[in-house]
Amino acid sequence: MKKRTNKILALLLATTVCSTAFIGCGQETKTSEVTSTETVGTGTEVASTEVTETVPAELKNVDVYPLDSDKTFKITVSSDLFGTEDGQTAVTRAMEKGTGVSVDWNYMAKEAFQLALTGKEIPDALFLYNGGMDKATAYEYGDAGYFVNFMDYLELMPNFSAVIEEHPEWLEVVQNEDGSVYCLPYVGITSTAYNNLIFYRTDMMKEIGWEKAPATTDEFVQYIKELQAHFGATDPEFIAFNGYQASHMEWDNIRFPNYFFASFGELVQTTLTVDSSDKVVLGAATEQYKHYLEFMNEMWNSGAFNTNIYTQEGTASQALAAGGHVGIASVHSGHTLANFPSGNFDLGIMAPLTSEYWDTQHWYQAPACKWGRLTMISTKCEDVETMVQWMDAWYSTVEDPLNAEGTIYGITPWLGEIGVDYKLDEATLEMVELPHDGIEMGKFLSTQSFGVNLYSGYEDGLFPYSQDINTNLGAKGHGTVNNLWPYAETPVNLSVLTLTQDESDIYNDAWADIDTYIGESTAKFITGEWSIEQSWDSYVAELDKMGLKDVIGVYQAAYDRTKK
Repeated sequence: MKKRTNKILALLLATTVCSTAFIGCGQETKTSEVTSTETVGTGTEVASTEVTETVPAELKNVDVYPLDSDKTFKITVSSDLFGTEDGQTAVTRAMEKGTGVSVDWNYMAKEAFQLALTGKEIPDALFLYNGGMDKATAYEYGDAGYFVNFMDYLELMPNFSAVIEEHPEWLEVVQNEDGSVYCLPYVGITSTAYNNLIFYRTDMMKEIGWEKAPATTDEFVQYIKELQAHFGATDPEFIAFNGYQASHMEWDNIRFPNYFFASFGELVQTTLTVDSSDKVVLGAATEQYKHYLEFMNEMWNSGAFNTNIYTQEGTASQALAAGGHVGIASVHSGHTLANFPSGNFDLGIMAPLTSEYWDTQHWYQAPACKWGRLTMISTKCEDVETMVQWMDAWYSTVEDPLNAEGTIYGITPWLGEIGVDYKLDEATLEMVELPHDGIEMGKFLSTQSFGVNLYSGYEDGLFPYSQDINTNLGAKGHGTVNNLWPYAETPVNLSVLTLTQDESDIYNDAWADIDTYIGESTAKFITGEWSIEQSWDSYVAELDKMGLKDVIGVYQAAYDRTKK
């Protein structure tokens, strides 16, 4: 058995010795009484007795890790997960030090993974970012014996157990209707993890005489017009509102749609969601979406919005912003203090807007727990217990770290060891330790190519690194905590529902065409190719013809089952 088992046996042995000698060895004692008489086979009544049992003190992670393992585990990861050839970086080595488990990271493209899965040629475990397997498929393979059911090993997973005990809704994301769990959940609850937000230059706002950021959609349009008139008069490259790239305009993208859409009604999602009457609806087929499109069309025609958005690359947008040619954007990365004339990091996050149709600020906060990062153990793994304990370490917290120094815990594979500074080696794309205190944290965090976390549990929302407001992530973190989280709403997560085979067939037969049609129609409405007033009714009617009501019915039935 592994170290945890050995520790438990040692404690139980100590308990037995202490109980026999009638001396206290530091364990807590629990006393219980038999309050009723018991009749034995002879009919004789036995008087109540007091039973005392000694319970060993709860193990901490430092009592368990590093694990006693001499095996090197082979784990398949996405080809772009770490950015190095062998998957070994300073942060992955730190996790190896903390857990005592050696890993051979094996890169595999999605196509190759599917082929390996078909041939049952899978390694000890999987760590696939956006691995291309939905929950139903994962269950199919797990039920067929390909993957380990984590619910059979909860006694070896106290960190994960504590997480799902505190947040049972996170277990629902990965648990199947029969109670099995073949894939561990990814959890991220940090202030820099959200992207449906709008950055604005606070120095530019003050220069045109605005004391505070716009609060309504009407004010927002007026604001970008004034920005454009003032700065565009002397800067031909200036764009008051730059949307970064085409994907940010897509109807179901979290950037523009989910930020502005919430300003026009009760819903905060343009996709399939649940309204206040507990009915499943498609946000993009509601009057609220119509008002959102009217707003976007008004911005498009304002002369202050980047109408090259559908063809512009994100790198070009970043260069414009860093050069001081943008007042508002959905992405403002790449800035340094040198980009701001004042010497301060004059970048803010705009609070949710209201409109003539909706007077309450609210903001879509994506579920902290998501499906998509395939974290699974193969049943062919020769030492499942060690692999389970290794994965459990990824859910450890700063309050119960893996090492006595308190510097290694669940977030280490993503952000490194506490007290160690890192930078990106441009030649090897490896995160390496700095021998001094010069943190290049902006580049460190912006690469996001060196690791993956399962649980980033900073309840206050701010990484130690983003406490400094004079960084891009600092501005984003503080702005999210102060201006967005107070208005956060997380609606029902329909993506975790389990559909029957018939329901899946109905959805799959209709959804791809619906998705494409909404995307094409949205672009035509925003650019003015279609008149919103004249074409909206026919747009909604076409969605019904394409099977939207059947899709909604499928999810309504699945959602109703979860409430019974």
